[in-house]
Amino acid sequence: MMIVIIPKEDYPKYRSVLPEDVTGREGLMIGAFNGSSLEGILFAEPVGNKKWNISHLFVIPDERRKGIGSGLITKCRDELISRGAHALTTDHYSENGEGTDVVNEFLSVSGFLVQRRTRVLQTTLDALSEGAKRFKKRGWECEILPLSEMEDGMWENLPQYFSEARISRHEGDTNAFLYPKTFYHQEISRYIVNKEKEIKAILLVHINGDSISADYLWCDDSLGIAMVDIISDSVREALSFYPGHTNVTCHMMNPAAGRIVEKLALKKICYIGTLTEYIRVLR
Repeated sequence: MMIVIIPKEDYPKYRSVLPEDVTGREGLMIGAFNGSSLEGILFAEPVGNKKWNISHLFVIPDERRKGIGSGLITKCRDELISRGAHALTTDHYSENGEGTDVVNEFLSVSGFLVQRRTRVLQTTLDALSEGAKRFKKRGWECEILPLSEMEDGMWENLPQYFSEARISRHEGDTNAFLYPKTFYHQEISRYIVNKEKEIKAILLVHINGDSISADYLWCDDSLGIAMVDIISDSVREALSFYPGHTNVTCHMMNPAAGRIVEKLALKKICYIGTLTEYIRVLR
């Protein structure tokens, strides 16, 4: 078996085993071959400063449990270290927990640690919009701004700010900041600042195909009601871009955030699974 890096000009050859959009993205593609026959393939892409994410890993069913997946990850690790990467992440989505134990064992052997697990809820823009009408906006001296108005320096300092302020109490919350600011929708994503320009709440949203993904929601304990306001403001902006029936997938970091979304959506919401995120430190 040979495990080799696949050059970008050959990416289109592997559309049968990878989503079509992957073949047009920048990243690292690695294949495991028995002669000319493909037995496994991996695709990783940069998601931030010296951080990469394995977005796709596939091994031909008849060739599984033969070390091919581990070999692909090892090749990926070695190549990324040579490129100066500091961390490698990946994730696993499960609707009913099926397969999670197998994935955990495989990734643990490959040096990954569980970074966080989040409930995944789904509703629509219309449901959130209707629910928001029941809540009166509070009069507090803060300002809700689109992410486009946040300076790059402030964005880059957020993980450190959260760590020093000890306000990110749920393990893995700052995983959202592994991605560059441009990963998130610049107008639908929102943040709240007070008169001293301190961040008091933030909601990060990106577009995933024909749905909206709310990846991160945090609010300072002193402004709990602001969580409703920031979601409502984001929904109003989203409706200027997308129809009301658009699905909104919410990755909830903690029970409080989940309850707020459930109340806003008037319980027109469904639990669709669990997302487990993993990380491996390379240096």
